[in-house]
Amino acid sequence: MNQKKFNRFLEFLPGFFAWSALLIPIILSYKFPIIVGIFIILFDLYWVFKAVIMGLHLVYGYKLLQAGIATNWQSKLSHIPRNNLSINPDDIYHAVIIATYQEDISILNSSIQSVIESDFNTHKIILVLATEERDRERAAKYAVILSNKYQSKFYQFITTIHPDGIAGEMKAKGANVTWAAKELYKFIVSKNINPENVIVSTADADSRFHSKYFSALIQIDYIAVSSRFRYLLTTFGKHHHLLEFLPLAQRFGK
Repeated sequence: MNQKKFNRFLEFLPGFFAWSALLIPIILSYKFPIIVGIFIILFDLYWVFKAVIMGLHLVYGYKLLQAGIATNWQSKLSHIPRNNLSINPDDIYHAVIIATYQEDISILNSSIQSVIESDFNTHKIILVLATEERDRERAAKYAVILSNKYQSKFYQFITTIHPDGIAGEMKAKGANVTWAAKELYKFIVSKNINPENVIVSTADADSRFHSKYFSALIQIDYIAVSSRFRYLLTTFGKHHHLLEFLPLAQRFGK
């Protein structure tokens, strides 16, 4: 069996098992009704158990979320003795890579504005607008507007253009972000900044960062290396703008 046929076989399995789970009990119920009945009851109990566990984790996660939002991360950071840390938090920079392809400038404006509204010193944030060569005309226009508007707000506002048609590369966000990260590394080295002192966050064009995200992230990524301090990161960091337009039931699924 060649690789293509084997991959096709693997793609076939999930559907096969899904339909089998639905049809086999019906077919066997004529000959083994008691066994099938027991199986269905146990199967239902299993999903009730899973639903209860998911509900408990949802409540627990929500409490962690609220605790993370309520925490004053800046104050917590300032009260930790620097001699207990392998890396001084005062030397940390954040780099934010925002990948964009054909998004409207209003969406990018809102995303960048959420970074500016952080309680972290934005002059220690490097913002990277990762654009695509496939959208060069629009990207170049927006990059000039956004750079002129926000350059003074950050340590540096960088625009990268991911070349189109690189051999063996998919046309996907990951390729764009990877290219931007390589360009970011060159910039960091040129500024004599230790790459180990830079925390990189990647985001979609419609992401919104919580105001405490960057302060909290320093403690999670760097203070956690200390043997005396341990912190838990709750996922209050960022959300996607499109979630605001989804029905409530669908938001929980996200």
